[in-house]
Amino acid sequence: MKPARSREIISNQIGVHEKLFATLDKHLQNVYQKPVARYNLHAFTQAAELVEAAGKPLIFDSGCGTGESTRFLAKKYPSHFVLGIDKSQLRIEKALADETDSGENIAFVRADIFDFWRQALAASWQVDKHYLLYPNPWPKKKYLQRRYHGHPVFPVLLKLGSYFEIRSNWEIYLQEFAAAVKYVCGVEAAINGFHPVHYLTNFEKKYHSSGHTLYKSCFSIHKD
Repeated sequence: MKPARSREIISNQIGVHEKLFATLDKHLQNVYQKPVARYNLHAFTQAAELVEAAGKPLIFDSGCGTGESTRFLAKKYPSHFVLGIDKSQLRIEKALADETDSGENIAFVRADIFDFWRQALAASWQVDKHYLLYPNPWPKKKYLQRRYHGHPVFPVLLKLGSYFEIRSNWEIYLQEFAAAVKYVCGVEAAINGFHPVHYLTNFEKKYHSSGHTLYKSCFSIHKD
């Protein structure tokens, strides 16, 4: 059976959102103060115990879905500890049910990534590598602030450091993300189309099989 084809993203936006920089200014000037949900507090406490016990450089796979990418990263970077984070209980349960041997340098956490990032920064965590693979693009123009770079927690994400890789099948999403990174940090985040050698996620496989152009942006932010 052939995999279901995915439609190209349709948006009423044709370039970087004209309110992106004003939105960033607002978020840079005002600390995001929404209370952290109780289940996210508990999830972070559990994750912190695992991270401390591992004693290894840290990789985040934020929005990990059912964990294919997390397992791939754990095998690729055996000297790191890889945390797959997703808000969906169902997706995390599927990730945990996968009996694929990934070694002992991996864990999955059911948490809202925005709350988790805030707690990680408050705990002075330094993320060595951070993967953001095919986030929901929220392509309607009115949904800018639902995108990672338009959300109030975006400055927190960048402060976690260090190496970032983000992938999408919507070039405008990465153009905005790169523009936001440069505006906040002065760092150039190059964008390149690519053909995956190994599918990191089911979305990547579906989009590529459907003929979509895939894009990725890689950049590093180092703390002083």
